[in-house]
Amino acid sequence: MITFTLLTILAFLLNLLSNVSYCYAKENPCLTVSLLNSGYHRELLYQLDFGGRFKKSTQCDIVIVQTLHQGVYVRGDQLAEIKRHHLKNSYIPVHVDIEAPAEISSSFTLYLYTKSYDKAVIRLPIHFRYHYPSSLTSFANVPMYEPSIYTSCPGRNYEGEASQSYYFPCSNATQVIDYDQEELSGVSVCTWFDLKCKVFSRGVATVSVPLGNLNMNIVVVVITTATVWSACGYIIFAIARKTKN
Repeated sequence: MITFTLLTILAFLLNLLSNVSYCYAKENPCLTVSLLNSGYHRELLYQLDFGGRFKKSTQCDIVIVQTLHQGVYVRGDQLAEIKRHHLKNSYIPVHVDIEAPAEISSSFTLYLYTKSYDKAVIRLPIHFRYHYPSSLTSFANVPMYEPSIYTSCPGRNYEGEASQSYYFPCSNATQVIDYDQEELSGVSVCTWFDLKCKVFSRGVATVSVPLGNLNMNIVVVVITTATVWSACGYIIFAIARKTKN
């Protein structure tokens, strides 16, 4: 058992060292994604190092394109409040229903914007949706998708740094504050280039969300009904006794 634990730690350290050597020795842009906290309300932490090539650039816009599974949502009002304090620039092209359970929700893509400084750290609050109860399993597995990174640098030669071009919302899309308006999807679109960016995920592959147990349905109904009637009976008794006094 001790030997297995030591081998696991050694493998982790070797993987960490290989990540560092890739980012710094080859001077390639690297993104490390971590999932923080526990429970239904968590944070995705993005740590982006731009490597030697992009450290010399000051006019490049960077966008992290993150698709979230239908079992995950972000709150538009929460993102808007964060933007008002200039902590993060983001854009969601759809209205997100935060009350809907996972089974009737859809996956969606959001955009996180930054500049090509030496390093960038972005914290994205995310929330896991409730699922319908089940009689077969106690947990639902929610996959966490790997993000992709794109850049837009006016007049820059992307040879050796980026490959295909794509069309995504421009960085000024972050000016959208009210996520309930119909003009949400009417922002301008710019050309972005796919960075050859290595993505390292730390514990972000899958998250297990607990489910309600349908087999306990009758028990829950009986206990709830008994508790409610008992509380009502006690209130009536207390009122009647106070009235006599």
